Amino acid sequence: MTVILNMPNQAIQSFAMLTRTLRSAYCNVINMNKFKPLVTLLVLLAPLISDAQQHSPVASESRDASLAYVGSSNFIVASVVNKCADSFRGGKSAKEFTLEWQERNAKYVVAAAVYMDKRLAEALVDGGPEERKAVFDEVTSVSREYGKETLQGLFENGSKQEACDRVLGLIGDGVFDITPKVPMYDELEALTTWAQQQ
Repeated sequence: MTVILNMPNQAIQSFAMLTRTLRSAYCNVINMNKFKPLVTLLVLLAPLISDAQQHSPVASESRDASLAYVGSSNFIVASVVNKCADSFRGGKSAKEFTLEWQERNAKYVVAAAVYMDKRLAEALVDGGPEERKAVFDEVTSVSREYGKETLQGLFENGSKQEACDRVLGLIGDGVFDITPKVPMYDELEALTTWAQQQ
């Protein structure tokens, strides 16, 4: 009150007018019985919703498994293309062959990339550069491990040329594409849905 009493008369009148305007606006919103419960609910829930969105963990077992699956598939295709680089005939380069697979599976490749970025960012915030590196190393090693096992099986019978012709044919025919026939299809679809919301 001493602050108001020491203010010039014009400032007191302006302050009083501002106070009445704000009180009136507040009362108009609160007195609308139809909206009062909704306004109250929104005011109470807004911080909780905001906090939940900000602190929702990125890492999940299902998304990690989906990332490993996409990573393994990509590793297999790239490794086959590198191993069989001299087997490409008829106008298609190794790079074009790999890009075709990635384009056919773009929805999943992009979702995996989004998840990997978010997963690494979360690890960096949670544990610093060491944690980020540990997560990166773990995810990539799992993808490579499964990919190497699959590659070994694909190339163990026949000559290298026969294996390359067979495997490149399978990849070209879409056998390594992500389709509803893949056992993890639901998890992979969930990953794409999650990535689209980021």
